[in-house]
Formats: sequence, structure tokens, C-alpha cells
Amino acid sequence: MDVKKTSQEEDMKELQQKYMTFQLLEKQLKQVHAQAQQLEQQIEEVGSVIVTLKQLGDVPKDTEMLIPVSSGVFFQGKIVDAKDVFVNVGAGAVVKKSAQDTEKILQEQMSELRRLQEDRMTRLQELSAYTQRLQEELAKAVGQE
Repeated sequence: MDVKKTSQEEDMKELQQKYMTFQLLEKQLKQVHAQAQQLEQQIEEVGSVIVTLKQLGDVPKDTEMLIPVSSGVFFQGKIVDAKDVFVNVGAGAVVKKSAQDTEKILQEQMSELRRLQEDRMTRLQELSAYTQRLQEELAKAVGQE
């Protein structure tokens, strides 16, 4: 009797451990999914900036336009120089760079963001597969009891 009881206790502990692991994996899945979505948003934003730089490169000097300040808020301004842009390089420092150089930098950022997104997607697939296996094991174990 004691052997059977010990075996059942061990089975129950193993089942509890698997369930805790399953919950942890689900939490990680949500986090990785959120990271992948965030990367997708950043990729879209960088892509939009690249398109804008290309479009502004063809705008003649002194062209009047609406300049966005925030969502739905603009002020009127004129293009003084569309060949150069000012880029925030961190710590509040801004440097003047050519639009062409800035586009190259943004293309590199885009490549890095895509690489990171691929890594997140691979991790998401791995976690999903492991979670599914664990869920099947838990369902099987619960069905046996």
C-alpha cells in the first residue's frame, strides 16, 4: 500500500510540476508574441521614415507643407534643405547628416529589426511546439486518473 501511495504522490508532484511549467511557457509565449508585434511596429515606422526621406528628397526648396507635430496636429512650414536632415544620436545630441546617409543607417536598422523579428518568430514556434507537447502530456495524465 505504501509503495502505491508513494507512486501516486510522485505522479501528482510530476503532474503539478508539468502544469507549473505549462503556465510559465504560456506566459513566455505571450511575452515573445508581444515582442514580435513591437518589432513589426518598429519595422513599419522605420520603413515609413525611409519612404518620407525619399519623397522629401525631390521637394524643391521653399516648398510650403504641413509638418506633423503629433497625431492629427500640424504646423505650416517651408522646406529649407531637403538634402540634409538632423538625426538624434542619443543623449540629446543631434547631428546633421545627408538624407542619403540617413537612409543607409535606417536600412541597416531595418535589417537588424527584421533579424530580431525572425529570432522572435523562431522562439515563438519553439515555445508553441513545446507548450503543445506539454499540454498533450497533461491531458493524457489527467485522463488516466
